[in-house]
Amino acid sequence: MEITKSQKRLFILLGIVICYLIYDVIANWETYSKFYSGEKAKPVQVAAKKDSTKIVSKQTEVDYLADWGKDPFYMVITSGPKRNVKRTYTPKLNLYAISYKGDQSAALINDNFLKVGDMVAGYKLKKIEKNQVTLSDGKRTIRMKLVNY
Repeated sequence: MEITKSQKRLFILLGIVICYLIYDVIANWETYSKFYSGEKAKPVQVAAKKDSTKIVSKQTEVDYLADWGKDPFYMVITSGPKRNVKRTYTPKLNLYAISYKGDQSAALINDNFLKVGDMVAGYKLKKIEKNQVTLSDGKRTIRMKLVNY
């Protein structure tokens, strides 16, 4: 029975993986032996990013990993006082074209041809100029300019 080139490549790759596995076990033998013996880990200090530079808490490595297992993006961070950040939703509005003819002007916004007074995404079209339009929802006013005008 003859071995093909693809089988030879597969055996070489398998040999490389086995060599790396053996190297990893030898290099990290202490970690593997503690893990499989059930021995409790030493307390570790988990630090936040350099911005806060505080040591967050002392946890055992096992507790830390248990918390991590619940959420893959788990990060222990303590910060200063919480800020009340007011976030407002701004709908995506795209101005594609303006046809400017005085009172008969129209604008193409989000695939809709609009005249002054028409509504789009909760905003009322207030004014159409040669290179920009003005939208308002009563609280905020948005000016949109044509790109490459």
